[in-house]
Order: sequence, then structure tokens, then C-alpha cells
Amino acid sequence: MDFSWSEEQTSMREQAYKFGKEVVAPRSAEMDEKEELDWEAWKQAAEFGFQGMVVPQKYGGLDLDPLTICITMEGLGHGSRDVGFVTSLGAHMVICEIPIVEAGTEAQKEKYLPKLVSGEWVGGYGQTEPGAGSDVAGMTAKAEKKGDCWILNGSKTFITNGPIGDVFVVLATIDKSLGHKGITAFIVESSFEGFKRGRKLEKMGMRASPTGELIFEDCVVPEENVLGEVGKGFKVGMSTLVWERATMLPALVGISEARLEEAVRYAKNRVQFGQPIAAFQEIQHKLANMKMHLELYKTIFYRVAWMKSQGMPATLEASVAKLFFGEVSRQDALDAFQIHGGYGYMKEYPIERDVRDCIANTLGGGTSEIQRSIIARELLKMYD
Repeated sequence: MDFSWSEEQTSMREQAYKFGKEVVAPRSAEMDEKEELDWEAWKQAAEFGFQGMVVPQKYGGLDLDPLTICITMEGLGHGSRDVGFVTSLGAHMVICEIPIVEAGTEAQKEKYLPKLVSGEWVGGYGQTEPGAGSDVAGMTAKAEKKGDCWILNGSKTFITNGPIGDVFVVLATIDKSLGHKGITAFIVESSFEGFKRGRKLEKMGMRASPTGELIFEDCVVPEENVLGEVGKGFKVGMSTLVWERATMLPALVGISEARLEEAVRYAKNRVQFGQPIAAFQEIQHKLANMKMHLELYKTIFYRVAWMKSQGMPATLEASVAKLFFGEVSRQDALDAFQIHGGYGYMKEYPIERDVRDCIANTLGGGTSEIQRSIIARELLKMYD
């Protein structure tokens, strides 16, 4: 494994950092308060090429390798410190575009990818249901074949970009008794007959990323919008989640780096008992732990991205990375909060938003409990 960065990768991270700091960060607190996506930043991100990083050049994308995408997203998070914006971008880029890139027909790619790359259309991914989160096989959204169309009925919840999306990769079952083998993936446009948006959900954190419900009431989906093979949607979904852990979560690692930098500066300037609080061993230990964790985050996510670049599945490694980051990053945020004392509780400091944002790190993209199950399952395969 070689994680040394090429000149191109270094440049991409630097440009992404600058973009995040100059374009996204100035309005991040305002967008969080309004619970709105920053559309101006979204348009400029498309011009930069963010929405097309995972897409082949023939469809207008940059066709970057996973490690370069990982590094670039890290830079964007570092500069912007905006979990909401990077979450909406990641959902669009990773869990909507990648399934189409990997499993789509040539006609599907030509129809959808250019508009997603340009930012004209916003993408999303519909898997979670009110009664089926971690239990994917328990989903009840049903797809029935009628003539040259499929009819979808059911609902999805906690959908990133749900209130604003134009096209979604949606999982539904053709026969619940088949479990995973009945799940099929579809490309669903918001303009399709029978597609409705449910509630826009109010969240504790990541508020600049709109989240909502999708409702399908005899939703008519053309036969040509089946994504991959009928009954193979579970495979599409699981591959997508590994990509999410490899290329979407590194943006949150960049935000962790920005948080550490601010905590160090604050500790050096905040004077108590006649000296900067950075002189106290307890504060130093918190900072040291945060730095240690940051380096570990980077190493494990770079490894997952490198493995994807080499065509390896990285299922085990992605779950290890997701589990470790999800569990430990919350403590890092709380340590930074503690260093800031009463000021950390005030909205004028970004650490207040950081704490709210990071709570969901153990939920989104697969809960910590599911990651442990995946890790155990893969271990049992390895050591017969």
C-alpha cells in the first residue's frame, strides 16, 4: 500500500479545502439555522466538478479513483466544516451516482449521469423504511410487474435529499418471502406518476442537508428503470454502502481535523489561573487523543479507498473504519466541547454545531451494531 499523494491528489485536496473555506463555510451557520441546502454553493460545486468525481468522463464526470476522491472529500470537509453540505453532496455523488455507474445500462447512464454531474438534478437513495432500518430484508416497499412497467407501493424515511431530490435509487421487494433475494433496485424520478414527498424531517444535526420521507402510491416505474437485475438489489445496496464508507465519510474526517485545529488555538489563547489552559495536562491529553484518533481515521479510510482503487471488496475494512470513526469521533467532539467550556455551548462557536452533527455518526451508513455484525461475519469466514 502506498498512500503518498501524487501532485494531482495534493492539488485536488488543496483546491477542495479552499473551496470549502471560501464558498461553503461563510454561510454554513446560516444554512444550519434555516435547515436549507446552500444552492449557490451547490451550483459552484458542480462547476468545480464535485458532483462528477465518481462518474466516467464520457458522461461529463472527472472519473477519479477512490483514493483521490477520499482525499478531495477530506479537503472539502476540512475547509467547510459543514456536515450538512457534505452529506447532501455525498448522498448525491456516492449513493445515487455510483449504483448507476456500477449497475446501470448504457441508456440509464446516458440519461441520468450528465444531469447529476451538472448539478441540474439532485440525487438520493431510498432504502430505510419506518419499520425497516438495519433489517434491510424486512422492507415492505413492494414492486409488482404490470405490463411494461413496475408499480411501487410503500414509503421510505430518513432520506437525505428527500425533500429536494429529482432522482432516487430506490430498493423495493418483489416478494417479501424471498428476503434479500426479492429486493430489486429501481431508478425513480420525482416526476413519475404516484411519487410523493412526505414530511420534511427536522433533525438535531446535519440540518443544512434536507431529510425527508418518500411515498409511493401506485408509482409507475418504466421497465427500463430497473437498476441491475431483478432480485439483485441487495447486492447493489451493499456495494453502495461500502463506497459510502470509502469516499463519503472522509469528509467528516476533514471536519475532525478542523475541529482539532480550533481546539488547539482556543486552548493556547484561553487563560485561566494565570496561564493558557493548554498548559494543563488534562487539556493536553485531550488534544493528544484527538490527534491520535485523527491520524488513525486517515490511515484506515485511506486503506479502504486504496483497496477500492485496486478492485478489492473492502467489506471488512470499510466496516472497521465506519465503526471506529463513528464511535470515537463523538468523544473527540465532546472533548473539544469541554475544552471550550461555556463558550462551547454557545452558537457563536462552531463546536456547538459539531456536537449536534457528530451524534449521528454511529447511525448513518449503517449503525455501529450492524458494523460489528459485519466484522464478526467476515472474521468467521476468514478463520474456519
